[in-house]
Amino acid sequence: MAAQITLQFVTAFTSVILDHSVAPIGRQIGYVFNYKSNLQSLKKQLQKLKDERDMVQHSVDDATRKGEEIEAAVARWMKYADKIIEDAEEIVSEGEEFARKGWFRRSCIGLRSRYRAGKGAAKESKSVVKLQEEGKFDKVSYRGLPQGIWITASKGYEAFESRKHTMNGITETLKDPNVNMVGVYGMGGVGKTTLVKEVAKKAKQDGIFNMVVMA
Repeated sequence: MAAQITLQFVTAFTSVILDHSVAPIGRQIGYVFNYKSNLQSLKKQLQKLKDERDMVQHSVDDATRKGEEIEAAVARWMKYADKIIEDAEEIVSEGEEFARKGWFRRSCIGLRSRYRAGKGAAKESKSVVKLQEEGKFDKVSYRGLPQGIWITASKGYEAFESRKHTMNGITETLKDPNVNMVGVYGMGGVGKTTLVKEVAKKAKQDGIFNMVVMA
């Protein structure tokens, strides 16, 4: 019986080594005997990556609330981090499942299970650590072109009482759901375009419209 178990162990071990004969044999043996420490290391690094991902997400959420644009590199990192976290969790879960079923204690199946768990954890740990280092962003966002920049007040605009009255009249008319179009007319150079820009600015500030477009 002892000879049979030993033969199974040697046969399985040899098949593992032959399957990966290109890599150093010492490393392959290490995957078998260090599977527990490799899995624990992966779990530790995985938690660090999750914490890093959450901190970056908080910064992204804060920038989004301010109306800022998210850097493309940050968006790509977040997407890749989610993928790596998913893969790492699967490897850890599989290793823990092997342990619960007692596969690690069986001669032939146990050897291959240890090798698979140890190698997978070691390889994934490198990806996790690398991604942590790449997630150290100085900033996650930038200020885009302000919306409605064309409706900012003109340099020479003055709110004369006559214009103010006209602007208020147009603004009130825009609130009427039965009105689909408002026209502003007058001689050239009297400030029709400037007046319309001021009306548009006020309409957006007052919440009459969610979006204003100049064409």
